[in-house]
Amino acid sequence: MAGALCPEEIARTRRIEGGARRAHVALMVRVFPLWHEFASLLREWRLRVRTRRHILQLDARTIRDLGLSPSQMRFEAEKPFWRR
Repeated sequence: MAGALCPEEIARTRRIEGGARRAHVALMVRVFPLWHEFASLLREWRLRVRTRRHILQLDARTIRDLGLSPSQMRFEAEKPFWRR
């Protein structure tokens, strides 16, 4: 039969595929924590953006009730999202 693999070639192919599968799993084990950390950082940045937009919408009475000055609130609201 043309194109048929002999048992030795089949075994060799399975060894290669198994090695590739193990390499893929090893890569995912290393990459997933980095991806998870990056996704967490993006969520934190989005929360800061939303929070700072809300701070800008507060009225003077609410700011006084919080015990802060308008300049303190403005300073916090104008920070870039990557700054704590």
